[in-house]
Amino acid sequence: MGGDCLHIVLQNPKSMVACTCFGLRMGDILRLMVLNLKSIYNIQRGGVLVEYKKLVDDYTSMPGGLIEAFHAIQNEHGYLPEAAINEAAEAFKISAAEAYGVATFYSMFSVKPRGKYVIRICRSAPCHVEGAQEVIAALEQELGICMGGTSNDGLFSLEFTECVGQCQERPVITINGEPYAGVTPGDVPGILNEIRNK
Repeated sequence: MGGDCLHIVLQNPKSMVACTCFGLRMGDILRLMVLNLKSIYNIQRGGVLVEYKKLVDDYTSMPGGLIEAFHAIQNEHGYLPEAAINEAAEAFKISAAEAYGVATFYSMFSVKPRGKYVIRICRSAPCHVEGAQEVIAALEQELGICMGGTSNDGLFSLEFTECVGQCQERPVITINGEPYAGVTPGDVPGILNEIRNK
């Protein structure tokens, strides 16, 4: 009876009232709905959820493990999917809001898909004075996107970053963490072609 009722409710939530006539309490109906939706979600995303769990479980016993788990997930997927954040919250026994807060606090993490190559440009004063804005304009023009965007081919994302410790040769960009110092607007096409040809 419970399964039939659940099927009816999932098709038409207004039918919950009718199901109570069959002796099921509202709480039971809602509990069945949640369990069923969880199982549907796990079936549809099962392999990915298991993968997130494996990545997260390696770090649950270490101090600062949540950040390390997020690094592992992002290294694997390029960003932190919502399901991965929820899996981490469960594994670390914190609320999803707390896990999401960590994921969005640090600029190194992204909760939206990014390109295979993340280009970051330093926005500190020394780089700005040395022509960072012109390099940004060249990157945006070459890639056809604005800062914060991802190219249509999914290859490149543009982001700002704080000082990367290369102030002796500025402006500086990093591509997936590798610094390119003393970049000029004229260098941009060559750097992008080098990356495309990897």
